[in-house]
Amino acid sequence: MVKYQVLYWKHVPSQVKVFEEGKRPLSRPIPESLVEIDRIAMEEGITGTDAYLSHWQWTPKLEREGSQQEVAEALIRELQEAAHGKGESQK
Repeated sequence: MVKYQVLYWKHVPSQVKVFEEGKRPLSRPIPESLVEIDRIAMEEGITGTDAYLSHWQWTPKLEREGSQQEVAEALIRELQEAAHGKGESQK
């Protein structure tokens, strides 16, 4: 069992971090998330550093079965599917 967190900018997931006892945390970016974040920030006129930074937020740590690598890969896949509207329809 490992613990994990997801870093969001507003509603857009950007990174996953997976913690396993006795190991260094494993962080993985979510591909293309920064492009989406920048697009939204520009559309909403969020240009100041403070305003931009205020929207970043980590989720609480949650638990999940699997190794660090397995959980990181599964979370990224699930978050990408959800972002593209494929999450529940393919399960």
